[in-house]
Amino acid sequence: MKIQVKHMGDVQFSIATRSHTIYSDQPAETGGYDEAMTPPEIFLGALGACAAFYAVAHLKRNNLPFEGTTVEALAEKLKNPARLGDIVLRVSTPTELNEAE
Repeated sequence: MKIQVKHMGDVQFSIATRSHTIYSDQPAETGGYDEAMTPPEIFLGALGACAAFYAVAHLKRNNLPFEGTTVEALAEKLKNPARLGDIVLRVSTPTELNEAE
């Protein structure tokens, strides 16, 4: 796996792999143009997408309903040093699951 990150100017970057590109920026109040998600937002979104992928794969493998599965990804913005903390992923599935499923 290879990701290429290129500075586009100011606080904007392109993030590319294979034939896909996404962009990152900062909110206007921190010197950006608010034209894309911030890198921590992209990170949290990628973590949520990964959890959603594996949740749906599990549901499919067990012949359970999977349409409408969602993941809410939450994190606290911490400082000194700047980082994300207290990350929580809330997976919601269209059917109630028990420990065996």
